[in-house]
Amino acid sequence: MPAPTSSKNREAEPSAEDDERQRFETLQSATQGVTHDLNNVLMGVLWHLELALTPGVTPSERDLHVEIALRGTETARALTGKLTAQTRAPEPAGETYFLGELVQESEQLVLHGSSVVARTSLPEELWLCEGDAGSMRRVLDNLLLNAREAMPNGGSIAISAQNVELDRNNREGLPPGAYVAVSVTDTGPGIPEPVTARLFVDHVSTKDRERGVGLATCRTLVENDGGAIFLETTGERGTTFRLLLRASADRRSIVRRPPASTKPTHVLVVDDDPQIRRLFRTALEQRGYRVELAGNASEAVLAFSLVRRTSGTSPIVILDLALDGTRGGLELTRDFRNIDGDARIIASTGRHPTEDELLSASFSCVLTKPYALGELLAAIQLVHDP
Repeated sequence: MPAPTSSKNREAEPSAEDDERQRFETLQSATQGVTHDLNNVLMGVLWHLELALTPGVTPSERDLHVEIALRGTETARALTGKLTAQTRAPEPAGETYFLGELVQESEQLVLHGSSVVARTSLPEELWLCEGDAGSMRRVLDNLLLNAREAMPNGGSIAISAQNVELDRNNREGLPPGAYVAVSVTDTGPGIPEPVTARLFVDHVSTKDRERGVGLATCRTLVENDGGAIFLETTGERGTTFRLLLRASADRRSIVRRPPASTKPTHVLVVDDDPQIRRLFRTALEQRGYRVELAGNASEAVLAFSLVRRTSGTSPIVILDLALDGTRGGLELTRDFRNIDGDARIIASTGRHPTEDELLSASFSCVLTKPYALGELLAAIQLVHDP
C-alpha cells in the first residue's frame, strides 16, 4: 500500500516562516471555501423549497424536499459559525455525537437526486465521537460532494468506520488514545499524483467545477477538532479519504435518551428582542411547556421569583447573554443563583463563553446561535431530566 498523503505527516520539518505562510494560505482558502460552500447550500435550500411548492407535487415528495431543505439550513448554520472559527486558535469542542447520524444526514442532503449510490458499513458498537458535530457534518458534506462531482455518470461511495486505539508511535502524529477511523471511498477517476502534494492547502481541483477548496476547509476543521485527515490513492481509479476523529472519553456506543417528561414544565425566556421572545413562546407552548417571558433583568428576576413561589419549583431559564441593560446575562445569572442555588440556566449566545465565564456562571447548558429547535428541546430535556 502506498504511503498516505497526510495532513499530519510532513517529509521535512517546516520552518516557523513556512508554517506561518502555509497557515495563512490555508486560512485564506478555507475562508473562500466557506463562502463558496454557503452559496451552494443556500441554492440547494431555495431549489428544494421551490420544488416543494410546485403544483402537482405529491405530499411525500413535498415532505422530502422540505426535509432536505431543513438539513441544508443546518449545514448553512455550521458554515456561518466557521467564518469566525477560522480566525481563532484551535480549541477542540466537547460535544458528543454519533457519527452514523451525520453520515445519514449528509447522504440525504448531498446524494439525493443523483445517480451515485452510497454503501455504508458502520458497526453497532461504534464509539461516540467528541468534538464539533457541525464541523464533522460539513466535512462529510464536502467529501461526498467532491465524490459525487467526480462521478457525473454515476458510481458508488463506500463509507465505513471502526474503533481504533492509537499508540504513541502512530504515523499520524496524534496523541495516543481512542479514535473513530472513517473511510470514504469513491469509484471515480482518482486524483493525479502532482495534485496530491498540496491538496489540503491550495484551491486546487481535478474537475471543471472547482471544489478543491473544500478539502482545505476539511483539513482545518478536522485538525481543530483534534483529529486528522489524509488521502490514500493508488494513482488508478478511485479515491479514499481517511479520517481519525476523537472518541468520547467514556467510549460508549450511541445512547438513546428516554422520552421527555409529560409533566408541564415552566420555562422562563429572557431576551431583549420581542420577536425572539414570541418565537420561543409559540414553539414551546405547542410542545406543552408553560412559558414566561422577560425582556430585561428586572422582569426576569420578578418572573423567576413568582414561578418559584407559586409552583414550588424554579423555572428552567433560557438566558440571552447579550441582554441589554444595566445588568447583562452573566450578572443576571448570579441573581438567579441568589434566589435558588440550583437554578437551571441555559445560556443562549452568539459566541461560546470563555472558560472563565463558564466557571463563574456554572451554566447547565450552552446553546450557540443560531441553533435548531430540536437542539433547544434536547437542552431543556437534558436540564429537566439530567
